[in-house]
Amino acid sequence: MERHSTPASTDRALVKAEHVWVCVTGTWGDASCPGLLLEWRTTRDGRWEGLVVWVLRYSGGWDLRQGWMRAEHLRRRG
Repeated sequence: MERHSTPASTDRALVKAEHVWVCVTGTWGDASCPGLLLEWRTTRDGRWEGLVVWVLRYSGGWDLRQGWMRAEHLRRRG
């Protein structure tokens, strides 16, 4: 899988929703979940974060989550 690149533009209006893999733990492999990247932002320390909606699989089924994830926890789907 390819690591997700941060946006070329910092203009939030130019960001398009994009399918991504999300890994909350950073270990990838079986821990990655399908998601949709909605927006980018930079933190005070200069890191990129993406606003993501993703589906988390657990032993009892599926759960829908939303939150800001650091760029290193996102990868392009495909």
